[in-house]
Amino acid sequence: MDEISYKMERKDRTRGQIRLLHNFYKELITWEVESIGTWMVAGLLLFVETPLFCIPWQEYGGEQLDKMMGYMIVLLGCMGTFLYMRPYLYMRGFSGGDNVQRRQVRVVERLRYLPVDKKSILFFLWRKLFRLLLILGVIWLAMQCLVAGISGGGLNIGNFLYPISAGMLLPAVVNGIAVAAEVRGM
Repeated sequence: MDEISYKMERKDRTRGQIRLLHNFYKELITWEVESIGTWMVAGLLLFVETPLFCIPWQEYGGEQLDKMMGYMIVLLGCMGTFLYMRPYLYMRGFSGGDNVQRRQVRVVERLRYLPVDKKSILFFLWRKLFRLLLILGVIWLAMQCLVAGISGGGLNIGNFLYPISAGMLLPAVVNGIAVAAEVRGM
């Protein structure tokens, strides 16, 4: 009985911490103007990546140009999702001392003063990242399959794996590790 009540108490505490983090980031994004520009650049990169998923998998061969296109798609995805996550990781703050200057500080340094633990912060940030990648991945998967079906090439397993691996999994792993490293350095 004690173990069950402890798990329920921990679950309620975690939900409260997630709510607290949500409110903190809502206020942070409201007052940090730089985040709007960062999200615009992230949206631009992801918008440029979107038409590249309209090229059916069957059109890619083993040529060097096609490999470069694959690298470019993965790079655009990683950069776009990192820039999307950047306002959640960094903010502009003031340095102490006589020479007061605005400088870039890590948000997790400010989160030390909130009653939240690292697991809740990591869960919150990963949920933001994976929600974005899931929405974009479904759109890219639908576009890939639709264009492959219309072009007459038919569907094969590559049409499904290409957007999932290049558009979702690789950016999720790269940016998930970056987020974990930021939170761990707290």
